[in-house]
Amino acid sequence: MHTTTAHRDTTYPSRSIRSIYNVTIKTVLVLTWLALLCSTLVHANPISSIEFNQAVDAGMYDVVSSPTFQKYITEVIGFLVVPLCQTKIEYPSRWPVSSSISELKMCYDGSSYIPQPWPQIYHEVGNRLMDALNKHYQMTMKAKFVPWS
Repeated sequence: MHTTTAHRDTTYPSRSIRSIYNVTIKTVLVLTWLALLCSTLVHANPISSIEFNQAVDAGMYDVVSSPTFQKYITEVIGFLVVPLCQTKIEYPSRWPVSSSISELKMCYDGSSYIPQPWPQIYHEVGNRLMDALNKHYQMTMKAKFVPWS
């Protein structure tokens, strides 16, 4: 009795293996695309962070250089003059924070061992900074003071 075995060409994967490869490749591509999309939505834009820092710096320049702030500091802690930056800092052309955000958190050391007038000064500076930013960008964002201790 003579038996023959069918010879199968193994050069190319079978149709079912090829379809598994195609599904796997499509899945990997879709997951990669979703991961890239999510990473762009979740991570902050570094340009916005730079613009935010510039906006805060410009706002603080306006706060510190105002005669009413200089007078406030002199009355509260007795400094004659708060030092000013040599050059005026310019605001970025747009407010770099989403308009859906209605308050800016101001963290400060709220420990019981921090004596007055420092907590009072933290609040005053935070409120004046928000006033400067609100005035420049024509918005109504509030300061939210968050003590950490």
